[in-house]
Amino acid sequence: GVGISNMIQKIENHDYMGFENLCTYSD
Repeated sequence: GVGISNMIQKIENHDYMGFENLCTYSD
């Protein structure tokens, strides 16, 4: 979904705080 796409972009941009937030993006 859109959340996953945004998550991937954040990871590629290294803007993610940690894998714990992956659950948040999944929701």
